[in-house]
Amino acid sequence: MIYLSVIIPVYNAEKYLEDCVNSILNQQFSDYEILLIDDGSTDGSAALCDRLSMENEAVKTYHVPNGGPSKARNYALKKASGVFVQFVDSDDLVEENALSAMFEKAKVSKSCAITAIADVVNQNNEAIQTLTVPDQGETTIQSVLKNLTVESKAVYLHYLWNKWYRLDFLKQNNIYFREDVRLGEDFLFNCEMFMVAETIEGTDIPLYRYFKRSNGSLSSSFNPYELQRRRMMDSIFLKLYQEKNLYNGADKKKIEQMIGSIALASIRSVVSKNAPKLEAQLNYIDSFLASEYYDFLDKYRKIGTASKADKIELFLLKNRWKFAFLMLERVRKSN
Repeated sequence: MIYLSVIIPVYNAEKYLEDCVNSILNQQFSDYEILLIDDGSTDGSAALCDRLSMENEAVKTYHVPNGGPSKARNYALKKASGVFVQFVDSDDLVEENALSAMFEKAKVSKSCAITAIADVVNQNNEAIQTLTVPDQGETTIQSVLKNLTVESKAVYLHYLWNKWYRLDFLKQNNIYFREDVRLGEDFLFNCEMFMVAETIEGTDIPLYRYFKRSNGSLSSSFNPYELQRRRMMDSIFLKLYQEKNLYNGADKKKIEQMIGSIALASIRSVVSKNAPKLEAQLNYIDSFLASEYYDFLDKYRKIGTASKADKIELFLLKNRWKFAFLMLERVRKSN
């Protein structure tokens, strides 16, 4: 039996894919398979996948019609044969010798997933942020959620690539990716896992290098339907706490403050490369201020952990000074 299945959706990644695959092939650990899912690429990625498969028997290539990363990952989950799976983006790297260290941790772990350290790096492969794991060893999901912060929420719930997932656990609980969601599908997947899991393992092993590139990704683009998307994400987040009987008292207050924090990020996306004209920008901001998010934003404004920049912009939003908010946000993003 293969111990680890590494799943890599591939779409027009010819420039980065070979380095990504080599970062796995060059590991000391070798009990793995690499599943390349060519998602209808239109560049040379399909031929590159085939060549990599021919050169190394651990690499398996599947060509599927373009359907997005969620559909590609679901396809791979049904083909995978490992005890654990790791999801890797085709333009990122796995840290040197990380898989051997993760294997030693996984052998003795009883949890459904293991969360490790990841570095966010720029295009020059220079670390600009390290995503650490606050809870080391086996920790109950209730404990993780009770101690969740804005920062650890990202580590546990927003990212796939800093984890090993136990494959039989995913299949037994029918945990797959939402194929109708193109932004935030990672978050929904992790929330579903947290709803049925009892524990999660944390480790200080450096596992992954996530490249933050200036390539116009969905996460950095303006989405006119962001309010609807935000509601879907936050309803799942609230359901998670309700399922674990934690949506009360101090936990309820903390959850609402975290929702306010991410809502501010959503509003800030109105200032982006593909932003609409001024009138549409003002209407977009007003749609949030006329919704339940007005109260969530104000709750976030009142906590001590909000930065000075956040509090200034939140003050402007509270008073509905939308034009002033836009001007300040443009200045902030230009620095």
